[in-house]
Amino acid sequence: MKFQLLHAPTWDPSPYAAAFGVEQVATRRVSMPGELTPAEVPTALVLDVASRDRFPVSALRSFVEQGGAFVVLGTP
Repeated sequence: MKFQLLHAPTWDPSPYAAAFGVEQVATRRVSMPGELTPAEVPTALVLDVASRDRFPVSALRSFVEQGGAFVVLGTP
C-alpha cells in the first residue's frame, strides 16, 4: 500500500477501484471525526458535499497537523 484514502459513507470509491488497485491505494470508510487518523503511508480524506457537516473544521485541522490531507469535492 502506497497511499490510504479515507472517505465518509456518503462517497463510494468503487467506480475507481481498478485505478486504486493499480496505484496501491487502500480505501477506508470513516464515519466520525475521531476516526481521522493518518496511517504510516500518505493519507487523505475525500470530503464530498454530503459529508462536510460530519467533519468539523477543528477535526480537519487536527488531521492535517498530524500529517493528513483532504480533497474537497464540489457538486457536478
